[in-house]
Amino acid sequence: MPSNTMFTISPKAFNVRILNRKEISDQKWDLCVGSAFNETPLAYSWVLDIIAPGWHGVIVDDYLGVMPLTAVKRAGASVLQMPSEIQYLGLLSASADVVSLFPSILKQDYFTKYSFIAQSSVPNDQSIELPAFGKWRTTCELNLSSDYERLYSQYTPSHKKNIRRFERHNFFIEQNQKPEAYTSLKQEFAKIRPEVYVPSSHYQRFNDLIKTSIQNGSGTILSIDKNDKTIGAVYFLCGKRRCILFHSADETGRQKKTTFGLIDKYIQLQAGKNLILDFAGSDIISICEFNTGFGAQKKQYMSITIDNLPWPLRLAKKIRLKYRMNRLISIVTNKT
Repeated sequence: MPSNTMFTISPKAFNVRILNRKEISDQKWDLCVGSAFNETPLAYSWVLDIIAPGWHGVIVDDYLGVMPLTAVKRAGASVLQMPSEIQYLGLLSASADVVSLFPSILKQDYFTKYSFIAQSSVPNDQSIELPAFGKWRTTCELNLSSDYERLYSQYTPSHKKNIRRFERHNFFIEQNQKPEAYTSLKQEFAKIRPEVYVPSSHYQRFNDLIKTSIQNGSGTILSIDKNDKTIGAVYFLCGKRRCILFHSADETGRQKKTTFGLIDKYIQLQAGKNLILDFAGSDIISICEFNTGFGAQKKQYMSITIDNLPWPLRLAKKIRLKYRMNRLISIVTNKT
């Protein structure tokens, strides 16, 4: 990719560059992400280096705004899509005018080289016009600034009941002792549910992310063992204002309601802090109900899809996505 890729976007004539990873200033990039009103921990350079090696980025003016670009090859086609398990990245800035450029940037000539584009932006309260090639999707967020008693009062009765059921088992919750707990559960689950399979390289990268984030203080993992086997784990990656939740449990963990107990434990630990707990989903009704059961509020985020794949690949992708979505709905329904 040429280092001089540049274009101008009206009406305020923002200068936009697309730079290789080695050309990006980590200091300026991370400063922009950290000061953005739509900041997410997933957009910091050190996180991207782990989960999306070889990423490149959009730079608006002199790092007034930044947007990670994570490209891969699929069946010989160039694809610009989110890394596995990452809900959204998008354009980040302290300026609402810059953030509003998100969809128009993806329509610039540079991006025609990609046969398929799937990008989503971090939820924010700014008014951005939805383009014809975009749609609004749903996530859930919980403001943790209140004390725990007030936060707990917003739980649904069924969530409170499941937490009480969890507490009867008197499980010991380990913190930051098993960085591999989350990914090991995900890998075991994928063995019996091939529709959620991802390559082993993803799990290695995610393990590296968990370990590095624990070391630098931005990550927390809580896990529960029964008979020397991990049955439930939650991982939280935090930036300055937003914490992203990842969770998994095996069949025993689901029966013992470990996910309810572990998320509740984290809310206790973080209550009263100026943080947003981001549940990272979902349009699936049962997942949304699980998230809002903790008092989380629904938030919309913009999702952009531009599909220029040859029709056989386009059809195959649609069939695969439909199959995975139907299976995921079935899994979640049975889990909860």
